[in-house]
Amino acid sequence: MDANKTSSSTRAKAAQAKLYRPAPPCLVSVKRMLDISPNLRRITFTGEDISHFPAFCPGAHIKVFLPLPHQAVPQLPTQSSKGNTWADMSEKPHIRTYSVRKIRTQLQEIDIEFVLHGEHNPASGFAIQAKIGDVLGLSRPSGPDPMVPDADYFSITGDLTALPAIAAMLEIMPAHVKGQVRVGVLEKEDCIPLIKPEGIQVKYYIRDNASLIHDVLDHSVHQIGMADAKLHHWVAGEEGLVVPIRHFLLKEMKIKKMNMYAIPYWRKDLKEEDYHQARHDIMDQT
Repeated sequence: MDANKTSSSTRAKAAQAKLYRPAPPCLVSVKRMLDISPNLRRITFTGEDISHFPAFCPGAHIKVFLPLPHQAVPQLPTQSSKGNTWADMSEKPHIRTYSVRKIRTQLQEIDIEFVLHGEHNPASGFAIQAKIGDVLGLSRPSGPDPMVPDADYFSITGDLTALPAIAAMLEIMPAHVKGQVRVGVLEKEDCIPLIKPEGIQVKYYIRDNASLIHDVLDHSVHQIGMADAKLHHWVAGEEGLVVPIRHFLLKEMKIKKMNMYAIPYWRKDLKEEDYHQARHDIMDQT
């Protein structure tokens, strides 16, 4: 092969890799807070870098970098060919994954909703104690693109941690779509009204995941007769809720992965750092 061609190809690939290198996380501060329910708090963050975020990414994943107890501002990583690099690993912040509830790039604002389940949890503790001006770090939003695929019927299931993403997706769905939304919550006050297409039905389950799972599986069986419709299954939340539904859809219903999003966000009594590999093991299963 011609050496000049090889050199040109190498430079082109390097330029392309540089072009698509993920932007480093940025610092943002608390602008305002709103309690959506007794267990769900919306925090609006502001920062100049938000103006460079995607203007339309409802429900997208976003990494939150939380300061350690002795820090006012979290240490953020620098980017390298191996990913994030930390100047001092002992100062590495707690990192959690959340969903973009809403973003207003022109106002340099982003809304993230936190489930409040005790001050012992880094993210929940931050949200409970948050004051105007408190600082944390954010990555750029990422995740499935689009989060809401082209479909005529949606079967959506989640728990309280998935409710912000569900609410964000419903708000942008075309008016003609139909579907079923089932959400497991902690108490009656968590059963918040959702902006949605008229053909989408929403049902809340208060501390009753067993009935929720049963209803989802039963409804999935009845969807067999909808072969001509474009179906999409969306499932997220605690592992005990997601895995049985995911397994049923893949093994029993033979749903193709391209027609479903079924990801466990967390596992009870396990920190996110310790759950990373277990989550990937679940996602690798066919």
